[in-house]
Amino acid sequence: MNTKDIAGLSNLGPLHLKRLLQVGRTATFVVAASDAPASVRSQADYVCGGTADNVQIQAAIDGLPVINGWKRGTIQLSEGTFDIRALLLSSVDYYDITFKGAGKFSTWVVWNTGVAGDFIFDATTTGTQSHLVRFDNLSLQGGTIASKVGKAVKILATAGNVCRVSFNSVLVTFCADPAISDSKGQLTQYFDCDFNNNAGFDLSVSANSHNRYFGSTFEKVKFDLACIKSYGTGFKHIEVVKGYNQAIEINGGYFDPTSAGYTSAIKIGTSDYVSSMIITGCDFREVVDGGYYIDVQKANNLIIRNNHWGTPGGAGLPTTFINLAATAVNTIIDE
Repeated sequence: MNTKDIAGLSNLGPLHLKRLLQVGRTATFVVAASDAPASVRSQADYVCGGTADNVQIQAAIDGLPVINGWKRGTIQLSEGTFDIRALLLSSVDYYDITFKGAGKFSTWVVWNTGVAGDFIFDATTTGTQSHLVRFDNLSLQGGTIASKVGKAVKILATAGNVCRVSFNSVLVTFCADPAISDSKGQLTQYFDCDFNNNAGFDLSVSANSHNRYFGSTFEKVKFDLACIKSYGTGFKHIEVVKGYNQAIEINGGYFDPTSAGYTSAIKIGTSDYVSSMIITGCDFREVVDGGYYIDVQKANNLIIRNNHWGTPGGAGLPTTFINLAATAVNTIIDE
């Protein structure tokens, strides 16, 4: 193993160095919660005390080696609850980091409601930075059901850099608005994720590129200049503020019921035109506050086809399924 290209190797302790050598050219550091089993805590690289556990998690992030200019590795979070009181981030220009828990109902990363709200993790890139982040098998919680103070993740890319984040089997709950802010992220992906009981939008997506959603559930999502494809994902309400050409496909989505206070399952073109959007193979059920399944305000070349509309004889069915405003042009409805 050539150690010349690994910055900070001499600063690693014996246990950290052993783990680094075991996995070759990347590292896996284990962070144990205060309520993790004793057997887990005794083998962990970092052991939390249950107060400001962000200190130990940040130390693990900082301890990951830099290999050929990239900070790479995995932060393995044990089962249990982690108390977060400050933003987690990495200050290096290039990193590829995975946060891996023991299960989305076993590992709880929770923002402490006694401190001012912020995001749990910030993946913002500036200049020519590239940030790759994965969240696997854990829960990101912004507070409690009575005090939704913190948020989950901030994704922000500026010109000339890359910010790619993926979520696999993640629960996001009790967060302030928005739980996840995604501005100009590229290829953000959600697999088997659940979003519920957040104060505002689960996702606020702006000027992103090719986001993908598979088998997840969301309550309230806002797309502004979005470029997304969604397959087999459940929603309660989607608002498409404005969009790129040929940018949005919702295929096989499940909508039931709409969130309280929202009068449509999908609202399109609230600010400016949405072009070449496809809604197909979806299942629309209840609209709790009346209104429409799909409310089209400003759209061009919208295709709605092969969807399922409500349960025959069921409650909560709107009088008008699809509302087309005068500014909705070249719309094809094939049902």
